[in-house]
Amino acid sequence: MIACPASESFATGMRGETLALIVCRDFVWAGLLASPHSATPREIGVATTRRAQVSRRDLQLGDQRFPMTRHALKRASRWLDRQGVRVVEVQP
Repeated sequence: MIACPASESFATGMRGETLALIVCRDFVWAGLLASPHSATPREIGVATTRRAQVSRRDLQLGDQRFPMTRHALKRASRWLDRQGVRVVEVQP
């Protein structure tokens, strides 16, 4: 069984930003930080189910899209999958 909550941060590869992800039993939370040292996120996304969508360069949780490089998106997607989040690839 996966321990909840689980959290991890990923460099987005965009302007030095970092995406913090938290996976809980009933939701997934994401906060976009201006840098790894920021205390307050600039943008927040919440999925009320354990589901995320990825496209070519974006991770989407709920209604919020987070731009990431392909490498960063792949790392974040794999981590989410290991936490039991269903990651769905969508075509733009």
